[in-house]
Amino acid sequence: FLGLPLCIGGMVLASKIIATIYKPEYAPAALVLAILIWDIPFNVYHAFGGAVANSMKREHTVSNIFVVMSILNFVLNLILIIPLGMIGASFATVLTDVWGAAQFYFLFRYRFGAGLQFRSLIRLAGAAAIMGIAAYWLSHADIIIGLGKWGSLIATVVVSAVVYLVLAWYSGAFSTDERTQFQGIAARAIGMLRRKMRFAS
Repeated sequence: FLGLPLCIGGMVLASKIIATIYKPEYAPAALVLAILIWDIPFNVYHAFGGAVANSMKREHTVSNIFVVMSILNFVLNLILIIPLGMIGASFATVLTDVWGAAQFYFLFRYRFGAGLQFRSLIRLAGAAAIMGIAAYWLSHADIIIGLGKWGSLIATVVVSAVVYLVLAWYSGAFSTDERTQFQGIAARAIGMLRRKMRFAS
């Protein structure tokens, strides 16, 4: 729910993010950001998977997975850095964490059965893809560009996020229980914001 829009939005807006935050000479880093942004969900998943597997008394399996990940990352860097430079190093990082996440997924699938709801994932991916198109269009729209560097970036991110949330909510990707949980979180957040505003006033 959070990883897909973050990756797609970060990839689409990588050049704009780098141009806004850094000086022009850092522009080549946009391609690196567009690749490395995909590492976030896989890194988070295998880090979470390691904690869960440890709680299952599978420490030996966890250590084996992380040892192999270290070796794989070393080998991929040796292979990719010479011909591709920092782009190769970025791919090596992402591919290593994809492998680690896949190992934990199959470990949990063997122990607990299928866990990922691919129907929901496909619908969220569709919503994120449309959000990415909207983000790309907004980042090149004259009315957004006229807001200046930071204003343009913030406006693009906010509008794109709203587009994704609306599409994801009405896509049917969430169960009734998940919708109830989201509504509870939103209600608590709004209540907290109201209390802070009253306190500030």
